[in-house]
Amino acid sequence: MFLLRDGSKSAKRKAAEALLQSRFSSPGSSSPCLERAPKRRHFSTSAHVRACSASAEEEPCSVSGWCDFDVCVPHLNWNDVSTAAVEEVDNTASPHHLRLPKYQLPSGLDIYVVEKSNQIAEALRLLKDSMEDSIVSIDLEWKPDYVKDTSKVALMQLSSATCCLLIRTCKMKHELPAALLGFLRDPSHIVLGFAWGSADEKKMQKSFGMGRADLFTNFLDLQSVSECLGYQGLGLASLVRMVLGCASYKSKRVSMSNWEARSLSPSQLQYAALDAILTGQVFRALRLWHSTPSVCATCHQKLGEMLPKPDLFCTHESCKSRSFSRLDGLESHTQRASHSPSVKRCSECGRIHLKEAL
Repeated sequence: MFLLRDGSKSAKRKAAEALLQSRFSSPGSSSPCLERAPKRRHFSTSAHVRACSASAEEEPCSVSGWCDFDVCVPHLNWNDVSTAAVEEVDNTASPHHLRLPKYQLPSGLDIYVVEKSNQIAEALRLLKDSMEDSIVSIDLEWKPDYVKDTSKVALMQLSSATCCLLIRTCKMKHELPAALLGFLRDPSHIVLGFAWGSADEKKMQKSFGMGRADLFTNFLDLQSVSECLGYQGLGLASLVRMVLGCASYKSKRVSMSNWEARSLSPSQLQYAALDAILTGQVFRALRLWHSTPSVCATCHQKLGEMLPKPDLFCTHESCKSRSFSRLDGLESHTQRASHSPSVKRCSECGRIHLKEAL
């Protein structure tokens, strides 16, 4: 399921989610933005969340256009997905002459490994066929930089809700084939990354001489969207845990492994695919919550509603309301000095609020 983890929910929170689930399951949904989608090949049920109207926006968001389009939210047990090992699938019966190595995660989530430029067109066809909305989530991997900034992008992950391509650019002389460039620039696609403006953008520029402005006609950053909804200072693994209730799949050993190896290990396949798939799923889940908010039993504010970014400062009189630009800086200071911060993270929903709101 795509809601919060069961183990941490109060009775009130469970009741609120039961109401949301009834709206999700009922063909006569009362939400103007929520519909039940027909059964598809990969999952038994999905929620079709329509684009928000301008009147539905009560608070401005610094990320324009994040809810201006429809999304389709698959109904899966994401904890099972995030903890399962990938399974290789016999693809020899495929009618296509360029057979791609294929793997699967639970619920029929497909993973294809692409190592040759002449396989790109077929791989992109498979990805397009799986798309039920316009979101294509993206991530990058590269060998650890033991010498500063020497490694190039070794792997590009592109994913719909149910299909992920692992494109080994290290096997393609670190070049992006024309078909791939056309796909990324397609105005009908919305490319979704996470904290893209840091290391990923720099690696794209270094590896291919192109960055976000050159490659993506439409782009959204999940970190920026989540911050508009109150999820301040969270990495992807923490956001996945808060929103989907998934056990952490992140491993420093895998993230720092050799992504230019002759072949990718099962743990690398799982890690890379989940990074892209779960980025997309968190975004879709946030859109679902935004369309039909439910109240958090602890902070009493509605999940899915946009929250103004709070001022970050230390409340101790000796600091004279010292302000901070980043939440981790404030948390580090107050923990070290045993002072009290101006904001607090809700223990249940994980969002940041002014302390008076809790």
